[in-house]
Amino acid sequence: MFYIRIVFTLFVLLVTSTNSNAQENYCAHDLIPHLTKFQKSSNVDIPTEGEFKMLIVFVQFKNDTNTGSSTCRRSLTEWPTGPGVTLPQVAPRIISPISNPATFPDSSLSYFFYRISNENLIMYGDYVGYKTAHNSDHYTVPGSDKTLLEGVLSKEILDFIQNNSSISLSDYDANSDGYIDHIAIILRDRLDVEIIGDPATSGISILCDDNDSNYPPLQSLEDGDTYGIRGDLKKIDCDYSGSINIQPPPSTPLEELSIF
Repeated sequence: MFYIRIVFTLFVLLVTSTNSNAQENYCAHDLIPHLTKFQKSSNVDIPTEGEFKMLIVFVQFKNDTNTGSSTCRRSLTEWPTGPGVTLPQVAPRIISPISNPATFPDSSLSYFFYRISNENLIMYGDYVGYKTAHNSDHYTVPGSDKTLLEGVLSKEILDFIQNNSSISLSDYDANSDGYIDHIAIILRDRLDVEIIGDPATSGISILCDDNDSNYPPLQSLEDGDTYGIRGDLKKIDCDYSGSINIQPPPSTPLEELSIF
């Protein structure tokens, strides 16, 4: 669990505020009332050496039209909104697309993990943009607060990538354990959505939870769901195969984040 916690914490640094009075983050096994599953569901584990491949998905809600101009949110102006899929300016620098350490961009996730692991862990991957099919409230607990249903959002995104993208999710199992290594979902703007029902929480290191399937007809990602090429399908582990994060609030423009 050590490296997944660092991955998640770094995404908070990369795409959320460092203001300690406004932001919190949680790991999958912290005792959070919203979550029902605290035990490992499989033998999947996070490596501390070798190769680890990540797909970063920059996500904009359908009803996200905030340009950031009225609140001086440079984090939003540097990730423009529009009728189609858009990407933040930071996207090309966030991770190396190839596993050769000599090519790792300075201050990228790839470079950081290679150095901090004494050159033992090679983290690399790709990034893609996505715009949701529905407004933000579609992905929240019906009839209550705006608590995000992580699995509902994750399933829509992964289903779209599976069926409408040149990206093969079979490629994201660099350690060959049969599970997708990591899908990092980054939301452009939370709007009125709250992670674990807390407006101050900036992210969580899971893709889905047992509770998410309790709201039919909404469909949720579940442990053991498979994606990729037929004959080489890879499983999802809700706790270990990814995270959901929210990018910076008004106080922190992207280029001022300490890791860049």
